[in-house]
Amino acid sequence: MKGSFNPSEVQRLEEDVRRWEKEESLRKIEEKHLAGLISYEESLLAKQQLADEAKAQGDKVRSEREKLNAKLEKYRTEEMEKLRRTVERCHEAEQMAKNAYTSMVDEKRQKAAEVAEESRRIKVCLIEQKEEELRRKLQVIQEIKTLQSLQGQRAKEFDQAETGRLRLMCEMSLAEVRSAR
Repeated sequence: MKGSFNPSEVQRLEEDVRRWEKEESLRKIEEKHLAGLISYEESLLAKQQLADEAKAQGDKVRSEREKLNAKLEKYRTEEMEKLRRTVERCHEAEQMAKNAYTSMVDEKRQKAAEVAEESRRIKVCLIEQKEEELRRKLQVIQEIKTLQSLQGQRAKEFDQAETGRLRLMCEMSLAEVRSAR
């Protein structure tokens, strides 16, 4: 039958078209599903990459923080050492000042004691000189009294060139006294 219309052929074609449309629909669904899976996998990969980058960045930040903490600790240690040395120098300077003050006070006390001893010796010397001068004066007074008592007993003529013959070292004749003036 040529030229005849075969309804089974149309049905078969319609079934083929439906099957093809169904397959096409399933393929599109499968394609969307696979695209979703790919997108999901890509998002997982992107998340993993972001997590790896964040971890690397965190590791880098931690490493920098550790370096900075080490530098800060080193700086603190150096500053504490400088501060300790400064405090020691200040303490030494203070101790030297105290020692110098003590030395100065001791030196002044020693000088004061020396001056007091010298003053005492001078006073003793002056007292001895005054006592000696007083003894001399008393002796001279005694000699004068003796001379006056002897003079009153003699009634002889007076010779200006003659001494009193008392055997005193300081004896002088009246003429010698006048010529010495």
